[in-house]
Amino acid sequence: MDDRIYREVWALLDQLHPPKAPLASWEKAPSEWVTEVDVAIEATLSPELEAILPGSRVVAEESSATGPPLPTDGAGPIWFVDPIDGTANFVSQNGAYATMVALFANGGVAGAWTIEWRTGDRLGYWAGLGVSLNGTAIERPAVARAGRGVLSKRYLPQATGDRLDREIAKNFQVARNAGCAATDYRSLLIGEVDFLLYERTLPWDHAPGVAMVKSLGGFALFGDGTAWIPEARPGLAVSFNLSVAQNLLGARARAIAAS
Repeated sequence: MDDRIYREVWALLDQLHPPKAPLASWEKAPSEWVTEVDVAIEATLSPELEAILPGSRVVAEESSATGPPLPTDGAGPIWFVDPIDGTANFVSQNGAYATMVALFANGGVAGAWTIEWRTGDRLGYWAGLGVSLNGTAIERPAVARAGRGVLSKRYLPQATGDRLDREIAKNFQVARNAGCAATDYRSLLIGEVDFLLYERTLPWDHAPGVAMVKSLGGFALFGDGTAWIPEARPGLAVSFNLSVAQNLLGARARAIAAS
C-alpha cells in the first residue's frame, strides 16, 4: 500500500488543535465518559480518512457505541479511530489522553498513528517503514523473563480482580496504569514496562499499539491464547516475551476459574 497514506494521515492529524478541557461531558455507560470533543474530533477525522483512501470505511469509538461495529472480514480497508483515548483523564484534566488511528487492510494493520496530547509524543507505524517515536525509529526493547507491567482489571468483577492481583504478584510487579492505552503501549515499546494485560479489547483501543509491538517482534494474545485480531474478545496479553504473555494468561485463567 502506498506510503503516501502514512504522510497524509499525519498531515490530517497535524490540523487538530490540542484538545482543551471539555465544556460538556456525559456517561454513555457507567464510568464510560464521552465529551463534545470526542464527538467533534471523530466527525472531523471520519470523512477525511475515507477521502484519503477511497472505498475505506471508519469504525470509530463514539459512533460504534450506538450501533454495531463494521465487520473486518472482507469489508475493504477500515480505519479504527479513538478520538480521545483516556477520556476520564481528559474530563478530570488529570493524566494522559490521546488520539489514535489505525488502518486495517489486506488482513492486517497497515498503519497506525497516536498523539499523546499532554506530552506531545507521537508514535507512528507503517508496514515496511517500521515504528517511530517523535520521528526517531524504535528498536525492539530487551525484556526480562519476569518483569514489571501494566494490569487493567477494570472490567473484571471485584473478587476476580483481587484474585488476579494475587496471581500476578507471584511472578511479576505491577506498574501504574495510565488510564490511556496509547501511553501504556508507548511505555512497552520503549522498554519502561515489560507487559500489558487488559480485559477489554475494543479494536480502536488496541489496533495501533498491537501493530507496533508485533512489527518489532512482540506478541499479543487474547485470553484464549489465540493471536490478536481487531475484534473485541475477553483478555489480552501483550509483551515482547512470549512466555511472559502466556504466563499472564495463565494467571488470568486461574483467577477466573476460582470465581
